[in-house]
Amino acid sequence: MVFEANASAGGPLAVINLSGRVDGEAEAGLVAAYDRASAGSPLAILIDFSRVDFINSKGLALIVVLLRDSSRRGIRLAACGLTQHYIDIFEVTRLTEHVDVYPDVERARAALLSSAGSSSGRARAERLGA
Repeated sequence: MVFEANASAGGPLAVINLSGRVDGEAEAGLVAAYDRASAGSPLAILIDFSRVDFINSKGLALIVVLLRDSSRRGIRLAACGLTQHYIDIFEVTRLTEHVDVYPDVERARAALLSSAGSSSGRARAERLGA
């Protein structure tokens, strides 16, 4: 599946919808979508992985690059739609210490907008929908 990244921005929450493979070839599209999403200085950016079928180590490295930039800008980064396999990888790599993970867009949107601007200290189980 060909990688695609689309960003919707405006207001306190921007959303980046991804599909396909998140790997080295996704870099230009992912960075462009992130740049569009972060241009309006939202309080949070949600990356929706629900249509992603593969993430490799280069894809994880790209997410870390976005995390560094969002932290520098004071923008909270969150993810949703990850399969359990990728949630486990986010946990092992400790990305979940810096990126809030939600089961779906609706729960992520509700949580992020209700706590817009606050720190990331929610309980892990709450974020993951357990």
